[in-house]
This record gives sequence, structure tokens and C-alpha cells, in this order.
Amino acid sequence: MQERIAIAIVSTSIEEQIEAFLVRHLSELRPHIHPILGRRAGTKTASDSPLYRKCLEELGLGAEQVIAIEDSMNGLRCALKAGIKCVAVPNDYTACADFKGAVFVTADISRLNVSLLDSLLNPA
Repeated sequence: MQERIAIAIVSTSIEEQIEAFLVRHLSELRPHIHPILGRRAGTKTASDSPLYRKCLEELGLGAEQVIAIEDSMNGLRCALKAGIKCVAVPNDYTACADFKGAVFVTADISRLNVSLLDSLLNPA
């Protein structure tokens, strides 16, 4: 298991919305989240996944060292195009989608923990 865990956000939302959500719901975690790449940072859903690629660059990590958590097929496709394994956590709007290509799909985000994510990233 990795000694260091980096948490980043790649989103189609604007950065102010992301910040407001984090401050309200995850204030203790907020100082540990970097980078936060939203709509102002570029296009997430372009065919070459520019925001995911920018995130990898800012983290200084290769795609094989990262796992994305997405709630939509567009997000899943973008992660996969960037070479990143992806866990799908469907929301109310995407619950019926076929998340083909995801390494794990769950409707309950509380099932995710560091050990599970590590096992999905680095299968035995």
C-alpha cells in the first residue's frame, strides 16, 4: 500500500461550487485536497481528457498510480481515456447507466476505503 495518498478533484463544476461544497461538508479534509480542477481550469470531457492529464501532471503521478471515482459515464470515459482506472458511484440520474470499464461499481460510496481502492489499483 502507498505511504502517501493524494486527493484531487477533477470536475465539470466551477471551482467556487466545489470550494463551497468542501467547506460545508468536508472542511477538515479540504486542506488535503489538491489540485482542484473545475470548469475554469479546462474541459474535462474533451476526447483527450485534458483535465485528468493536467491533474496527473500536477500530482506528479502516472496514470497507473491513480484511481478515479466517477458518477457518470462521461466521467468514466474521460478517466479511461487518460489511462486511469475508475470506480463508479452512480447517482440518482446515472443509476441505470452501464458503467462498463469501471474496476468497481457501487451505489454506496461508504463501501469505499483505502484498502479496497489499493486492491483495485494494485490487484494481487
